[in-house]
Amino acid sequence: MVVLEYWKEILGLVIVVAFLAVLGYIHHLRYQVTDLRTQNSAISSALRISESSVKTLQANIDAQNSAINRLKTDADAREQAHAAEITQAKTNADFYKKKADDLMKRQPPQNVNRCDAANSLINEEILKNVK
Repeated sequence: MVVLEYWKEILGLVIVVAFLAVLGYIHHLRYQVTDLRTQNSAISSALRISESSVKTLQANIDAQNSAINRLKTDADAREQAHAAEITQAKTNADFYKKKADDLMKRQPPQNVNRCDAANSLINEEILKNVK
């Protein structure tokens, strides 16, 4: 048996091939590590930029919320300071709305044309306000 005579050479050849395969695999892994480190660096840089943007955005949101709260506080204070005027304005609006409703309910005289009837109603209203 020829194979048994050269078993040391065959074993040595198998060991060399296995060693070369391991070296190739190690080289491949080193390339992957380098590539992953490059990707990690790029992603880390993007993450730092993103975190910075989030901090800036949060600061702007906080400033805007603070401004909105100040505006609401100022508006509430103005509304409270002018509560009597607001009540008076609502009362006046109700009064004039009732006057307008009453005016709309009035019937014009039937024995004259529409223009003269409208003028008559307008003149009556004007004379009421003069008194």
